Amino acid sequence: MSLLLGSATLNAQTINKTADLIEGSTGITTFKSGDQLYFASKDNDKAVKLVALSSSGAKKWEQSMEGYLQHAGCLGGKVLVVVSTDFTLFTRENSTYKAYLLDSKTGKIENQKLLFNGNDEYYTELDVVVGKDAKTFSLIIRETGVKRNVKVAPGALGAMVVAKKMANEAKEVRRFTTMSFNSSLEVIEALSPVVPAGEFIGAVKTLNNDLYIAVCDGKTGVSITRFEAGKEKPSKTVTDSYDYVGRGLLGGGTLGEQLRLFSDTINNNVVYISGSFQEKDEFVCVFNKYEFNSGNHKKFKKSFTRDEFKAFEKGYTPVNSKDFKSLELGSTKDVELLQILESDNGYLLLLSDVHKQQLGAAPPTFKANGLLVYSMDKDLNIKSVTALPRKVNNRSTPEIQAHHKNGTWYVFASHEDKGRMLQAKVSSNSGKVEEIKLIEPPKVAGDSVGNISSMLFTDQGYFLPVLDMKTAFGKIKFDVDLYQISW
Repeated sequence: MSLLLGSATLNAQTINKTADLIEGSTGITTFKSGDQLYFASKDNDKAVKLVALSSSGAKKWEQSMEGYLQHAGCLGGKVLVVVSTDFTLFTRENSTYKAYLLDSKTGKIENQKLLFNGNDEYYTELDVVVGKDAKTFSLIIRETGVKRNVKVAPGALGAMVVAKKMANEAKEVRRFTTMSFNSSLEVIEALSPVVPAGEFIGAVKTLNNDLYIAVCDGKTGVSITRFEAGKEKPSKTVTDSYDYVGRGLLGGGTLGEQLRLFSDTINNNVVYISGSFQEKDEFVCVFNKYEFNSGNHKKFKKSFTRDEFKAFEKGYTPVNSKDFKSLELGSTKDVELLQILESDNGYLLLLSDVHKQQLGAAPPTFKANGLLVYSMDKDLNIKSVTALPRKVNNRSTPEIQAHHKNGTWYVFASHEDKGRMLQAKVSSNSGKVEEIKLIEPPKVAGDSVGNISSMLFTDQGYFLPVLDMKTAFGKIKFDVDLYQISW
């Protein structure tokens, strides 16, 4: 049965709206395997609802499983769902993890197993990493110092003290475990690597199953340590120094809170650090590439001036779109490195000012201006710099997404409201912006949000989930409508 109900045409693109795909969700995860699309929903935080569609939007099956969603993806031709076994509004998810394996054709649950039984007294961070061959997967488990039953002292000062204490405890490592499983959910490896001292930034695995852990001393230094596959002791560490200046209340915060560690999706033993922060008198954006096999590390650092922003804005030439006539970049002190996109011939960096405003007791609003697009080669040499105009001022966090197709980057970004977004074509060779369009799904409620980060792509086009926000006690809930948009 096809779910397509109606359509509209915009700039020669067909936009089809499906039936109500999911109702009462508190969060969704999407993924694609072969010719099937999958939408996993947190069903009232107590169960997972998984819906499978064909590449044309026809519903194939749906299945429900108990637990709080942690991961959904493919494993050995099956569908893997990992959950926490319990969740409450005030103490959040527990530290006990369970996996389900489903038949991808029918949705039938073929296997389920408890993977890890942690200490439910403390909050635990979990990452699920599926191997390159999709036949094995790993859990990266970090038990923090934050207790799940924290009690907040009365008054604003008491809340601030508790928040600061919890922020520090969240960086601690009480227990660190990595576990690997085969496609039958059997344990094939369990390790407890010796985590370097410092504020925890992140842990990732590269394609060959080596583990990398990044820590920070809080203000001046970042270290990345390599653990070869199957080893609990480190083999190599790389350290970089910074002169970080805290911004926030009373100059609070740490360097580690501004940084992200992630791994290469094409090459072995290559990891990256990226982030945006105040260093001495400059607000900088950094993108560092660490090639551990060769020791050939490459670094990019950029700060902006108001004159530079004015030059970008003055020199902007509209590209074939009446909806994006002018460029406004906002504040140089709020620029963040939002996303880094990798292809065989280089990188695309997307930067923009995104900041939250809070006025009294009113709900916060998010503001964002135009995007700066840096095109780089594999050695982080800049090939081109261009800009994409957009404007956001609403209660939902602005989102971006990109897809690489036939030598072209398709970049998508939140724009205004009612599920609208910018779609831009950017050449992956030259970095030139070739086309800009406004995508406006029809019949969208005023408070609906385009969930751009959860888009799924096919040869014919892409699927955009639009979240219809609902009022719910203590949480944000939404229904999910699905729009199929042609290229």
